[in-house]
Amino acid sequence: MRESASGRVFSVFVHTVLIIIALTCILPFLHLIALSISEGQAVDLGQVLFWPVGLDFTAYKYFFQNTPALRAFGNSVIITLGGTALSMLTTVLTAYPLSRRYLYARKPLTTAALFTMLFSGGMIPTYLVMNNLHLTNTYWSLWFVGLISTYNMLIMKSFFENIPSEVT
Repeated sequence: MRESASGRVFSVFVHTVLIIIALTCILPFLHLIALSISEGQAVDLGQVLFWPVGLDFTAYKYFFQNTPALRAFGNSVIITLGGTALSMLTTVLTAYPLSRRYLYARKPLTTAALFTMLFSGGMIPTYLVMNNLHLTNTYWSLWFVGLISTYNMLIMKSFFENIPSEVT
């Protein structure tokens, strides 16, 4: 099927707008990268736009030698992996028992968990608890705060409820 003239004009217009939007997102990053690997004098004189002038990696060398960037990245990995593993473990260990119909006080416990999802204690009480447990400035203080996601626990509870009791 052949496209009409107005359809082609519209298509060209849409593509042009999308290309302009893409360039407004990409060009600042290209400029920043070009600035970071160009010689300092060329940067000071404003000669660098999107292509580096005289390759110079001194800024990166200085950055990795004089900043704790790699340690910060390592902390991010540890916090993310540890937090994810602990959160998954506690979510499953909470959701599975709550999904079993024979659990005593199942509905009040689910309601209590739902209540904590809707109303949190707040930042200051959380800090006071972490401080009294001597967990400030530790990974555990970050992990305990998000140890269980009630929303994810309720979704997982619903999933476990749909598994036939003959299987479990």
